[in-house]
Amino acid sequence: MYILADEPVPWMLLIILMIAPFFSTLMQLALSRSREFSADSEAVRLTEDPLSLASALEKIETYQWSWLEKIFIQPKRDPVPPILRTHPQVTDRVSRLKNLAAKM
Repeated sequence: MYILADEPVPWMLLIILMIAPFFSTLMQLALSRSREFSADSEAVRLTEDPLSLASALEKIETYQWSWLEKIFIQPKRDPVPPILRTHPQVTDRVSRLKNLAAKM
């Protein structure tokens, strides 16, 4: 296939094709985070006890650390920005659950 020198290059199309996978990934991650929040809301609806769910999330977060990490690493160990995570931060989930408990 030969490309003629006098043919215009569709730069905008090339830029869109290069950026599209990145935005698609960001949308998938956002959808995953929103589904996690809806799963929490559904769990509150089923159990009617948001504070217990919040407590369970906090316990899972604490038990996730090994004893070496607890000694040598500060609690802020996750360098991944929230926009690139598949799950919301536990602190965000717990605060939403506590807000739901206050409304109930």
